[in-house]
Amino acid sequence: MEEAPDAFTVDTGAVKFIVGKKFAGIEKAWLDRNRDGQYGDDELLVSGKGGAFVVDRNGIRYESALSPDGAVAVEDAG
Repeated sequence: MEEAPDAFTVDTGAVKFIVGKKFAGIEKAWLDRNRDGQYGDDELLVSGKGGAFVVDRNGIRYESALSPDGAVAVEDAG
């Protein structure tokens, strides 16, 4: 895992993904289809912020990315 000021990058060897510290879901994800340790543009699965959301019975959408308190932290690395 690598930590930057605004995001965490996790590379398992088969999958690599980026999660922002202000949670908006997985912002980018790659699958190493070629099993060569490289993550090319053709292996990109997810690109763009999203995150969890709910819609109430009135059709109002509540997004985790818009919460002022939403944050991501690493509890145990390694």
